[in-house]
Amino acid sequence: MSHMLSNTQIASWLNVSERTVSRMSGDGRLPKPISEQGRQLHLADAILPEILQHPGVMFAGSVTLQTANGPVCFEVIKPCSTFKRFGMTWAVFKCLHGRFHIREWKTAFAELPEYLDHGPIILSCIDEQVDEFPVQEAYPEVFSAPEYFWDYLQEEFKDPRHHLAS
Repeated sequence: MSHMLSNTQIASWLNVSERTVSRMSGDGRLPKPISEQGRQLHLADAILPEILQHPGVMFAGSVTLQTANGPVCFEVIKPCSTFKRFGMTWAVFKCLHGRFHIREWKTAFAELPEYLDHGPIILSCIDEQVDEFPVQEAYPEVFSAPEYFWDYLQEEFKDPRHHLAS
């Protein structure tokens, strides 16, 4: 069975609202969804070719892996920026409504909080030509980061010699 994609994921990739995705499905610009437990879901195999042809697509690609439970489609996201902090390089990326997420700079599976309606993602840090992120201005807008990132930040604030501009 094909992996299922939500209207939220599709809206994020196309940079439109979920309501627009529903309208596009209704008027034939996108394949019709399947209703499963009250949710509108799309078969990945049917909708991905349509999404990739859309001129405003915000989709870096995907990788489909065969598992014992069937194929799993991983969205591949490229960082929008980077910064150095706590002796490490960090990747900043956006998904789902443009919220910022921070992870270590490495190509790896990036786990997002469970309550987000988002399928599995892979953060691709192969391209090193990424802009520096003004991190001191953006902490309040960061939606998710590893627990140890927040621990480092908390320790930094306890030491009066350090501040965000450093």
